[in-house]
Amino acid sequence: MRKIDGKGLITADKENHPKRRRTDSQGYGLPHSVGTNGLKIKNVCIVMMMISAVIYVLLMLKSVQLQSNYTNLSTSTTEYFAASDDARSVNEASDYLTEQVRMFSIELNRIYADNYFREAKVRRRRERALENLKTRPVGTDTFTYFNKAIRYSNELMDTEYYAMRLIVEAVGYRIDSFPAELQDTKLTAEDAALPADAKIWKARAMLFDSSYQQHKDMIRRNLALSYTTVMEAMNDIQRHNAILVTDNMFQQKVCITALFILTLLIFGAIIVLVVNPLNKYMENIRAGRMLDLNGAYEFRYLASTYNSIFERNMTNQELLRHKAEHDFLTGLMNRGSFADISDMLRDNTNDLAMVLVDVDVFKQINDKYGHATGDKILQKVSKLLLGVTRSSDSVFRLGGDEFGIIMTYITTSDKSAIAEKFNSINDAMQHPMDGLPICSISVGVAFSSVGYRDALYLNADKALYQVKRSQRGGVNFYQEVLE
Repeated sequence: MRKIDGKGLITADKENHPKRRRTDSQGYGLPHSVGTNGLKIKNVCIVMMMISAVIYVLLMLKSVQLQSNYTNLSTSTTEYFAASDDARSVNEASDYLTEQVRMFSIELNRIYADNYFREAKVRRRRERALENLKTRPVGTDTFTYFNKAIRYSNELMDTEYYAMRLIVEAVGYRIDSFPAELQDTKLTAEDAALPADAKIWKARAMLFDSSYQQHKDMIRRNLALSYTTVMEAMNDIQRHNAILVTDNMFQQKVCITALFILTLLIFGAIIVLVVNPLNKYMENIRAGRMLDLNGAYEFRYLASTYNSIFERNMTNQELLRHKAEHDFLTGLMNRGSFADISDMLRDNTNDLAMVLVDVDVFKQINDKYGHATGDKILQKVSKLLLGVTRSSDSVFRLGGDEFGIIMTYITTSDKSAIAEKFNSINDAMQHPMDGLPICSISVGVAFSSVGYRDALYLNADKALYQVKRSQRGGVNFYQEVLE
C-alpha cells in the first residue's frame, strides 16, 4: 500500500516490500522459475530482431503494393470526378452564355453582352474543359460525346452572335466597341432593313425558339452520355483496384498479427528479464529518494507521480482560495472579495448601483431564539438575495447581519424593479414557511454612472440609515446619482 508522508511524498509500507530473490553473478533479481544460467536479454533481443526484420520486410512489401493499388484507386476516382467536373463546367458555361445573351436581348443592357464575351474569350471554360479531357483516361466514347457537346455549343454561338448583332444595330451601340467576332457577323440585307423593334423581336425569337432549345437539349444529352461512359470506365478500374487492395490488406493483417504476437513475446521477455530487476528502483521512488533514471517506463512513472502531486496541490490551493474569498456560513463572497471587486469597478464607467441590506432586529432574534436560529436567518436571507439578483450582480456578506450587492448596468429608471425584488424578500420573511421567526430586511440603494466610488457606499449607507430610522422593512433610494 502507498501512503503520503508529511512532506507530500509517496512512500511504501515496509511490510509490503517484495521478498528478496536469489541473484545471478551480476546481482539481478531472478524469478524462482529461471536459473542463474537462464536466458540472456542479449540473445533474446537478437532472435526477436531477426524475426521482426523478416516480418517487417514482408509487411513493407505489402504496404508498397497496397499504396500502389490505393494510388491507382484514388487516381481513378480523382479522374472520374475531374472528368465529371469538366462536363459540368461545359454545361455551366453553355447555360451561362445562354443566360447572358437572353438577358441582353430582354434588358438591352450592354453589361450582359460584356459578360457573355468575358466567358467566351477570357474564362473559356468549355475550351479548357476539352483540353483537360484530352489528358484523362476516359476512353474514346467519352471524348466523342464531349466533343459533340462542344460542337453543338459552338453552333449555338453563331446564332447568339447573329442575335446580338441585331440588338446592337437596333439599339445603336457602336459596333467597333464590341469584339471582332461580333463585328465580323454580318446581317442579311432583309434583316438589316428591319426597323429597330423588329430586329429586337427577331433576336429574341432566335434565342427562344425550338431550334435553339433543341441545340441546348443536344448539349445536355451528349454531356449526360459522357457522364455515363466515364462512370462505366472508372467503375471497371475501381473494381479491379478494389480487389487488389482487399487482397493486400488481408496479407497485411496476417503480417500485423504476426508482429502483434511477437510484440507480446518481447514484452513478456522484458517483464521477466528487465522490469523485475527494476523493482528496487521503484521502491526508492516510492520512498521519495531522487534517482537519475533513463528509460521510457521510468520517465512515465516519474511524470505520473509529479502530476499526481501537482494536481493535489492545485486542488488544495483552490480550496484555500475559496475559503479566503467566501463566507463560511452563507457561501457568499466576503468583505475581502467586496474590496477586490469594488477596486476593479473603479475604472469602469458603466452604470451601477450599490445596495446595502441589513437584517432588522437581528440582535433581538439572537437573544430570543439563539445563535443557531440567527445563523439560519442569515442563510435564508442569503438564498433570497441570490434568488432576486442576476448572474452579473455580486452579492456579499460584509459582516454580521449586513449584506452588500453591486448591481451592474442598472440606472435610476430601474428603481421600481429593485424595490419589487426586495419587497418580495420581505414578504417571504414576513410569512415564513420554514418555522423560522418573522423578520424583515432594510435596504439602502445608491446609483452611480461612473463606476464604483467610495462615496457610493456612503450614499447607500445613508439611504439604509433612513430606512432603519423611520420604518424598517423597506427600501430607500439615495436621491443623488454619482456622476
